[in-house]
Amino acid sequence: MEWQTEEIRRRAKEYGSWETAYFVTIARTFGMGVNGDLMEQWATSMPVEVIEHQADDLFQLEALFLGQAGLLELETIPDQFQRDALNEGYFAKLRNEYLYLAHKYSLQPLDGKQWKPMGKGCNRIPHSAFSFLANMVYQRKTSLQSMLACETAKEVTSLLEVSATPYWQIRSHFGAECKTCAKRLSAERLNLIVINAVVPMLFAYGRYKGNEVYCDRAFDIIEQCKAEKNAITRHWEQYDIKADSAGDSQALIQLQREYCDKRQCLRCRFGYEFLRGRTKIEGYRNMAIEPDLFAELY
Repeated sequence: MEWQTEEIRRRAKEYGSWETAYFVTIARTFGMGVNGDLMEQWATSMPVEVIEHQADDLFQLEALFLGQAGLLELETIPDQFQRDALNEGYFAKLRNEYLYLAHKYSLQPLDGKQWKPMGKGCNRIPHSAFSFLANMVYQRKTSLQSMLACETAKEVTSLLEVSATPYWQIRSHFGAECKTCAKRLSAERLNLIVINAVVPMLFAYGRYKGNEVYCDRAFDIIEQCKAEKNAITRHWEQYDIKADSAGDSQALIQLQREYCDKRQCLRCRFGYEFLRGRTKIEGYRNMAIEPDLFAELY
């Protein structure tokens, strides 16, 4: 939590606004790790005022988001889909709208060829992510004040629920129809947004404002969220350490990154106990460091 807090504080200071920092943090979660940095670059390439000016028009938002991502260039569409994309007309409409907005606001788009595949099936391309984000902005779901008014994980999840725009509910790419496209944000994706965007933002903002209510709520919400399922948590499960909530899984991920991956075993309570020959760690949640442990570690 402290590590994520520092990242959000950096964004708030660098971008001059907690609202902007929250939008950027949400955008990063849609990058699914592989495109996280690029999503942040995309989110900060548009002045907040530009997004707000288009917030009442969903079509303009989608054109702005896809165009600024560099995904309204014909060469970003696979060759086999280009003819159908042009015949449908939607691609051309979005592109024309974006060219107008880019000229009006002097915008410079990203290179659309930088985006890497992510997710599964039809949603491996980033286009659907921008569709979801456009709907979230259109429905005022990225508002920091709206998030701060939520008191439980269920309320936050309900706030963030959103559908893709109609075109992307049945297409995996411009000109390519797909029957298995995600029409709404999945429960798993919503859970990740709450864990990686809402909770750290709530904690960071609470620290900034000196409001312990927000900080305590952040811990309450993360304990209400389901644990993440990924390679790191599955690795821990092999050693009988299972995550019961998102708070547990986040802690295990941080342990992996800050201790295991850096080979800092002797500075880690788990590593120390393991090296002492205890393969099963009883009561690991409340493990206390024995007095002689400090002497051995430091």
